[in-house]
Amino acid sequence: MKTTTPSRPSIATETIPAERISVNRWNPNRMTAAMYAKALESIKTYGFVDPLTVREDMTRGGIEPVYEIIDGEHRFRAGSDLGMTEFPCVVVHGLTDDQARKLTVVLNELHGQADPDKMGDLLSDLLSRTDLEDLMVALPYDESVLAGFLGTLPSLPELVSPEPAPAPPSDKEPWVERLYRMPKSVSLIIDEAIEKAADGEKVEKWQALERVCADYLAG
Repeated sequence: MKTTTPSRPSIATETIPAERISVNRWNPNRMTAAMYAKALESIKTYGFVDPLTVREDMTRGGIEPVYEIIDGEHRFRAGSDLGMTEFPCVVVHGLTDDQARKLTVVLNELHGQADPDKMGDLLSDLLSRTDLEDLMVALPYDESVLAGFLGTLPSLPELVSPEPAPAPPSDKEPWVERLYRMPKSVSLIIDEAIEKAADGEKVEKWQALERVCADYLAG
């Protein structure tokens, strides 16, 4: 049976307002809070250097077209959280639904793999001029992955004990102090969540954190 080769889609570059961009329903890629914090830090440091890949969503009506993300959902969410109102996009015209889904997989997976020896040399060179903590914030790796490339890691600074909380009144419930060790990138996203939860009010950090947890439990 003779098969017909589909025509190659056409490509254009555009800057598209955020309100005209939508996420797709099939993206299999998931990102941890730590990696999301690194995505935020990357955009803050370098700008939005990797455009979104989108297609026009023909199922949406209206005067202005709406564009569906094929690749870049997490970058879109991170940029939106940082206040971006428009995004550089590569618009792929003429994709079928199946082609769009396949392209999502291709763009998620076809990035190659780092040669361990060359990556180790590159990271060692960076560490000769950069603190480990700063490197962990900037790069999409945790301590175990970095140690795998380098063989060993310099010691991280010891934790600084927090200032003791004021003793609560005797008629209140007991207080509990908790101390967690985490990557700096995770601490940054927690700090941002606490600041957002405070919403400009003069509240203690633990009260803002309680709001974050309560919102999560409420679904």
